[in-house]
Amino acid sequence: MINQRKEWLEKRRSYITSSDAAAILNLSRYKSALEVYADKVLDAAAEDEPEYVKIGKLQEPVIAKLYEDATERALLDNGDYDLVCSTDHPFMAATPDRYWNSLVGVIGIVELKNVVGFKQYDWLEEPPLMFQVQLQHQLIVCGLKKGSFGVLFNGNSFGWVDQDLNGRFADYLIEQEKAFWQRVQERRPPEPDASVSAKEAIARLYPKEHEAEAIALDSTYLDLATHLDNAKKLKKENKHAILEIENQIKAAMGDAAVALLPDCSSFTLKTVQRVGYSVEATSYRQLRKESKRMAATMNTATYSPEDNKLRLYPASRLDAETYAKVKAAGFARTRPKAC
Repeated sequence: MINQRKEWLEKRRSYITSSDAAAILNLSRYKSALEVYADKVLDAAAEDEPEYVKIGKLQEPVIAKLYEDATERALLDNGDYDLVCSTDHPFMAATPDRYWNSLVGVIGIVELKNVVGFKQYDWLEEPPLMFQVQLQHQLIVCGLKKGSFGVLFNGNSFGWVDQDLNGRFADYLIEQEKAFWQRVQERRPPEPDASVSAKEAIARLYPKEHEAEAIALDSTYLDLATHLDNAKKLKKENKHAILEIENQIKAAMGDAAVALLPDCSSFTLKTVQRVGYSVEATSYRQLRKESKRMAATMNTATYSPEDNKLRLYPASRLDAETYAKVKAAGFARTRPKAC
């Protein structure tokens, strides 16, 4: 299995794969275009498979079964390391999670996703754009038009949605990937962005300096140098301003874990445990700003000394039994404030 993965990773360096596609369009939350470039031009040893990837693969059979049960469609698994190469676009390749099988053969591709935590909110209206790009790339490579997602949310709920090939977007994606592959062949790296991924890619591309070498930069970089100086000055100033504001909010919250704002967003102030390795283990309270959507998922209560009233804000409609208990405790229903 280790050899299979190593060979698969090595083969992927010769193509643009579906996990690269969104990064090339600067739509990936995990990888920059510069990191994709570095992966293709550098001779790197096979990396250990991240734990979240291992967990995702272990759950794929379960998600696939849930998809088959929900859709009454048959899925075909060609394995984790089956790299399909495009015949029309030789720089493109993909390893689909599953194939959508039928009586006439394979007719589509199904991507299986395991979504946990707050990332579930990214799927409320439609699949995240980076995953849509991933599926479109796979459909192009395999010459298929039907695509679908099967998604397990927090290990306890399942959903699925179809997404067919978008011809206009496919043409655009092919054009962008072709231009990127031309960069790889000509060893012309793309412009770095502000991501940690790009920072790490630069360190990989240029690990050591040549002490005897000096270069001349044009006036563009003089402007960048000025911006850098200004940004560093602002960072020092903002650090004090941020600390002052956070201290004011923390002092106002006192022992409270949650504070609601008039626009229905909120602050949380909760204890975080920091594990000790080379430094002593500590715990501290971390202030976070929560969106309106997050605030709406919390059961909260406030006390107002002005009118000596305790107010309860349930996250959702109370069932009849709970409502009766709350009413018996002296609470009266009021019209909620619009958010």
